[in-house]
Amino acid sequence: MEKVWEYWTAPEHVMKWNFASEDWKTSKAENDLRAGGKFVSRMEAKDGSVEMQQKGWQSILDNFKKYAEQVYNN
Repeated sequence: MEKVWEYWTAPEHVMKWNFASEDWKTSKAENDLRAGGKFVSRMEAKDGSVEMQQKGWQSILDNFKKYAEQVYNN
């Protein structure tokens, strides 16, 4: 479980799974999980468009699951 938490919260991991599709990217991720801290990530279409945003969140969660399982099992 510790590794899954790391994959969910560490900026270097977030940037590898936090995208709605291959046309999207996370260009920025910051994390401070202390009380009063913040978790920030910026996801954007690689080509600058925003149409795909409506379908994006489920795809992001699916990507995280796939990424966490892959990294955890290695």
